[in-house]
Amino acid sequence: MLCSPFRAGARFYGIEFRDNTTYQVSFDAMAEVPRKITVQIGKGFDHDPWFVPFMEPYTLALTQELTTYEWMFTKSDPQHVTGKLVFELGPIE
Repeated sequence: MLCSPFRAGARFYGIEFRDNTTYQVSFDAMAEVPRKITVQIGKGFDHDPWFVPFMEPYTLALTQELTTYEWMFTKSDPQHVTGKLVFELGPIE
């Protein structure tokens, strides 16, 4: 099966996020060839508006050296309790 490079990525669904709570995101990553990826956390839908972010998208420039990436965000969207963590691996400008 072929996968569109515009949809490539990893998604983790059903994560519970409490309102007005600060979360730490931390992971190690590297690439065979330097490239960018974007990480997003929010509520996904199968209809418009498609996605409600719990944080601003975080774009990283991966290198050939294993690096730890880490940041914090505070969820402030009382309307949505569950969300998803998305690693977008398609073409990133």
